[in-house]
Amino acid sequence: MNVDKPFTPHPVEWNEENTNRLWNFYSSLPAMEKKYFGARVGRHVARTLKRLGLLSSVRRVVDFSCGTGSLIAACVPLLPNGARIAGLDPSPRSVEATVARNRGAGAFDGAQVIDGMPSALPSDGADLVLLTEVIEHLSDDRLDEVLAECGRILAPGGRLFVTTPNGEDLDTERTICPECGCTFHRWQHVRSWTAVSLASQLKASGFGSVDTREIAWGNELIDLGFTLFGRKKTGILAVATKP
Repeated sequence: MNVDKPFTPHPVEWNEENTNRLWNFYSSLPAMEKKYFGARVGRHVARTLKRLGLLSSVRRVVDFSCGTGSLIAACVPLLPNGARIAGLDPSPRSVEATVARNRGAGAFDGAQVIDGMPSALPSDGADLVLLTEVIEHLSDDRLDEVLAECGRILAPGGRLFVTTPNGEDLDTERTICPECGCTFHRWQHVRSWTAVSLASQLKASGFGSVDTREIAWGNELIDLGFTLFGRKKTGILAVATKP
């Protein structure tokens, strides 16, 4: 007689192996492409970068955790002549997709897999680092590593551009594996941020001036609508300067 094992829900351990499994799987599904932040709102992000003056005089941009390269593709037409943009990502499949998407774009300077830190990028070499929808995925140790690496590759006076969901209720996207009982946020989010907590973290990580604001991504009219109707905006952006 077979006795079923007890079914016990338990949180996933988001170690490097499990994290890469999830994102390599997502990257392998063409239907998931439209779910990526860069694919959904990359053009709005790129226009926001331009409106804030962050692209006006850059020579070197790095998209840290670039996903499948949609944000890079949106930024390329807005970069000044001679500027270059490169990508980093922990998922080999995402890096392959980024290279395939941006191959032939004059400003594209390639993408590489992050295999431990520091990365292969030189210190003090970037004017702008993009860290979009990344920090909500990071454990305490990993968060410190990533922000330190962003600071390392930025030149003095360079800017770090960060986006993250605004006060996300993590339980709204929590799901369970019906076979093993593992519970997890379907997008691997492990922490929720506010504008205040984000600014505090960036300053604690050694950045100088930090400007944060709430934003509703999609397009400028959507953001304006949230403002006019007094609704809580879905995202936060921060611009932090390396001293």
